[in-house]
Amino acid sequence: MAILGVALLAFGVAISGVYSAGEYTTAYRNGSISLPQPVNGLWPALQTMYWSLYGHVNYEDLKSEHEVLLPETVVGLALFGFWLLISIIVLLNMLIALVDEAFDRVRKQNADLVWNLAVSGIVRDINSSPSLPLPFNLFCILALFVVQVCKLFSCKREGCRCPHFRDDNSKLSLSSFPESLIKRMIKRYQTAKKKRDKDSSDDLSGSTGKHDHKDAIQPHLATLEENLQNMMNSHMTRIHSQLKRANTIRKRSSSQDDPDGRRNQHEKVKAASNEDTDTEEEEEQRPVRYERVSYDESGSKVTVSYEGKTNAVGGCQFLRTPMSKDFKYFEVVIEDYGKHGRIGVGLTPRNYSLHRMPGWNKDSIAFHCDDGKLFHQRGWGEEMASPAQQDDVIGCGINTTLSNKGTENTTVVFFTRNGQLLGSRRVNLPDGGFYPTVGLHSEGEKVEVRLSGRWEPPEDKNKETLSRMIPFVNLRMRRDTLHYNELTRRLRCNSKSSSKGVFQDLGHPITDQFNYYEVKLLDMGLEGAIGIGIANNQYPLDRMPGWDDGSAAYHCDNGIVYKGLLNDSTFSPAQRTEMIGCGVEFLPGDTKRAKVFFTRNGNLFEKHETSIPSGGFYPTIGMVSAGEEIEINYDAKWPPQKFRSERVLVEGDVIKYIGDRVGSVGACQFLRRPLSRDFSYYEVTVKGYGMKGEIAIGLARRDYPLSSLPGWQEGSIGWHCDDGGLYNQEATEAKESYTPAREGDVIGCGIDFKRSQAKIREREGSSSESELVVYFTMNGEKFAERTIPAQQGGLFPTVGLHSMGELAQVDFSATWRGATRAVDRSLGNTRHERVRIEGDSISYVRNAYNDVGGVQLDSSMEEVSSKYFEVTIVNAGERGTIGIGIARRDYPLDCQPGWVKHSIAYHCDDGLFYCNGEERSYDYFPSSAGDVIGCGIRNTKKRGQELLTVFFTHNSKEIGQDTFANYQAAEFYPTICMHSFGEKAKINLKASPPVDQKHVLFARSERMRINGNKAYYEPNQYMDVGGFQLSNAITEKEPCFRIKVINFGKEGAICVGLAPRGYPLYKELGWLPGSVGYHCDDGCLYEGAGIGHRIHRPAQRGDETIIGCGIDYHQTKTRTDNKVVVFFTHNGNKIPTDSVLVHKPITGLLFPTVGMNSPEEAVEVITDIQQTVVF
Repeated sequence: MAILGVALLAFGVAISGVYSAGEYTTAYRNGSISLPQPVNGLWPALQTMYWSLYGHVNYEDLKSEHEVLLPETVVGLALFGFWLLISIIVLLNMLIALVDEAFDRVRKQNADLVWNLAVSGIVRDINSSPSLPLPFNLFCILALFVVQVCKLFSCKREGCRCPHFRDDNSKLSLSSFPESLIKRMIKRYQTAKKKRDKDSSDDLSGSTGKHDHKDAIQPHLATLEENLQNMMNSHMTRIHSQLKRANTIRKRSSSQDDPDGRRNQHEKVKAASNEDTDTEEEEEQRPVRYERVSYDESGSKVTVSYEGKTNAVGGCQFLRTPMSKDFKYFEVVIEDYGKHGRIGVGLTPRNYSLHRMPGWNKDSIAFHCDDGKLFHQRGWGEEMASPAQQDDVIGCGINTTLSNKGTENTTVVFFTRNGQLLGSRRVNLPDGGFYPTVGLHSEGEKVEVRLSGRWEPPEDKNKETLSRMIPFVNLRMRRDTLHYNELTRRLRCNSKSSSKGVFQDLGHPITDQFNYYEVKLLDMGLEGAIGIGIANNQYPLDRMPGWDDGSAAYHCDNGIVYKGLLNDSTFSPAQRTEMIGCGVEFLPGDTKRAKVFFTRNGNLFEKHETSIPSGGFYPTIGMVSAGEEIEINYDAKWPPQKFRSERVLVEGDVIKYIGDRVGSVGACQFLRRPLSRDFSYYEVTVKGYGMKGEIAIGLARRDYPLSSLPGWQEGSIGWHCDDGGLYNQEATEAKESYTPAREGDVIGCGIDFKRSQAKIREREGSSSESELVVYFTMNGEKFAERTIPAQQGGLFPTVGLHSMGELAQVDFSATWRGATRAVDRSLGNTRHERVRIEGDSISYVRNAYNDVGGVQLDSSMEEVSSKYFEVTIVNAGERGTIGIGIARRDYPLDCQPGWVKHSIAYHCDDGLFYCNGEERSYDYFPSSAGDVIGCGIRNTKKRGQELLTVFFTHNSKEIGQDTFANYQAAEFYPTICMHSFGEKAKINLKASPPVDQKHVLFARSERMRINGNKAYYEPNQYMDVGGFQLSNAITEKEPCFRIKVINFGKEGAICVGLAPRGYPLYKELGWLPGSVGYHCDDGCLYEGAGIGHRIHRPAQRGDETIIGCGIDYHQTKTRTDNKVVVFFTHNGNKIPTDSVLVHKPITGLLFPTVGMNSPEEAVEVITDIQQTVVF
């Protein structure tokens, strides 16, 4: 630092002196120039020199203002550059000196540690080599060789104790190890360390501040010494263990444990060296392994408690034997729920990580007590039961009796709670099998494990029933496209881009026990592309079933059965409400081949042979378009069973008792289908009263025991003719009694699904199960009603007989409508509630709850004249809440049409349209007294698909329409509902659609909403072009058409022109050959090449804009080529331009076409043009 300071002073004086001398000074004194500020004196010069070391001085500041470079300036700049060079050299040398001094001091301090490390290496070498140096160690090797030879030829007689060769080998190899030398080295190291510490303290006291750097490196030295000491301690521990092992070998060899003397010393030394390996193998073979838990086995009681302190997962796995036929069930008792109750009970493979709860990782499954969910190979669970509580007994087991053909490598794992079955799932068996495992995850948790637990299913639960008790499913599906309701087993497609989605239920593998399932087509959606079939469990979820190998499926849209790599078979497409079944017929004695068959409405239509893939087949369903919906029935049988019976004879529709004289119960259950909205009622005629007349008519679940009359056991209800008693849900005595039946009486039983649905709506959001309203009639009069819980799989008609001579006849075609039958037949047979019918007029009847009332005619829209009817509003009443529309049969008349699915209606009070429970506003106004509202249907096609279009009129003018896919006119019935006092309307079923209605105005449209003669652009995700094409082509009689711009929208990108039939509406007019279009946003004309030229100013917002387009047939006839002359008009004036020529298409027809491409754009087709108009 002193050298740098001297240099700084010297260069500062020199530079300031140079600038102040000679001509520079003279010029400065004369005032012609001024000295540079950085060197104007000694002190500024020193500051400039110092700050230049940090780069804060600018080179240009050292020059003068004089234009000529003076000698003083040149010398000053040279000195300044030389100063920078000298200062950098001095600073670098200072840095090198400091680093070298620090390195020397550290090296001196660590010299002793390096010596100690070298000594430890010498010790290690001595331990692994003979004690004598070269070449004397050759004598030791020779001596060892002689000893081994002598031992080989020593006497081998029994009981020999030759003292010379008893344990010499062990002494030479282990006892001669220089343990004393090691101890002396350690003692020497400790003495030297104490002396060094004392000298260091003396030096520090004698020269304070001389060794300040020691404070910085002292922690590192201490760390090194500590590491060396640990290494030496570890080495000594290893030496002591070897010596101890050698002593053990000597004691064993000298004892009487080896009387024959045949076990040589080499084997003993080898056994001792492998002692650690044996210990590890014993650990692996121990009956239990656990982490972060305490395991206590006192007597026959085994308890496991959580001991983790960081909220980490702990677990215990029992390894005595894997789950098998002999050991198939265990139980866990929750003695202490702990802080959170995060207890998992399940099965895992042998090498499962106990740091993870069972069920989280691959090949594991478990029930978690804190949330009641089932976890299978993933970190999130599925709902299975309510959370467990303290003192609950959770059981887990495997069902080995359900291994059928196609499921050899799987097993059914089930769980119980307090003896009640919670659920089951079929899973793949891991290598080595499953082992019982308990996981704990919060403080205080404690369980008792009972590995000897037993559990048997209830007596009435057979093998098939147990396999069906699965309240949850194992699914593979595209969840972004499909939605599955596990309760109703309904699958719906929500795709918005026609992306394919596949659903696969891995919880129902196809086996010889379960080889068939059915699907009911509830809604065909936009395309009806539903594939129903089977596939392997690795089938890609973006490929329709049947397209790839290992699958087969029937596709409803085209009727083709795709068979993977086999040839396809073609049948007719399926329609809505049809039942499509798929099954597998396994070949006897063949595990590689099977026959796949398909059914339609119970009739077999396709069967072919295929190979069974690895892992077997699983039910697989594919969907493509939005709105597609199906319902899956896993309980279906093939061939279908019409009925099952005991002690009765069924001949056609007659049931006869054939039991014994003792009077054992006989019954017959009809299994064609359970009661539903389409089949909600049946009747039984008492043909023979018999000895007792104990004929019971009612409903029961699918597996109801036929040795009991309906109503005697759970899941059933029945009315008994002998005492008139109504028996319900395990009733041994009648809870209600009515007039007994006699011979010839007709007893009816049905379900009121309308009131059942109302009860469900009232309880919406509650946890109670759904209920059904069951009623009974006698000779057409209702006399009893009872609410019962709904049964999974539905309720089936059941008739019971109990004495000789009893005879009954069943009628499934009977219907009953009770008090809803119409008194006046002017409208034909009707079904109505809370309305009064007088001829063709209906009026609202006030009721206590002010519920909705309505009427539904018996004549379908197919039977109504012209498929159109009108309703005249006689009186709007208090609110004018009259709904006019159409709905499916048995529509609930306590709901306005349009509020529920499969209905559409116009509501007079707000002028809105409601379709399938959704509001569809068409910007129309409400109706009042005197208005005439019409409703009609017509069949249309879109993209080759049949559509049912429903339209509405107001005073003979069409006001809106909507479409239904895959429906028929015969499925809808005129429905009118009212909801306020004073409302009255008159129905006209013989009305005809208005003469001037333009129901064929629009032939095709894409991304458009059509309302009468108006069209609105519907925005989409990619803002693609939308448009429409009119039905009528341009002809000589109608040579032009016009449109009025209602709204220019965001950009006003509206184009008007002509195009051939089939022109892609996602392309603007004039972009493709054969089309021509005028674009309003830029006033350009496009003639089929995608390049436009301006022919008119762009349309202005706020101005009325009417664009016309047509063909000038006068000029066209004069042309000899195959082209037509097209013209355009703006607000009635022809746009001047050169002849616009368009090639005439093959059909010779051009159609009016309009395109749009921005939100809120809307146009109106002018339909009242005179002379030169289209319509």
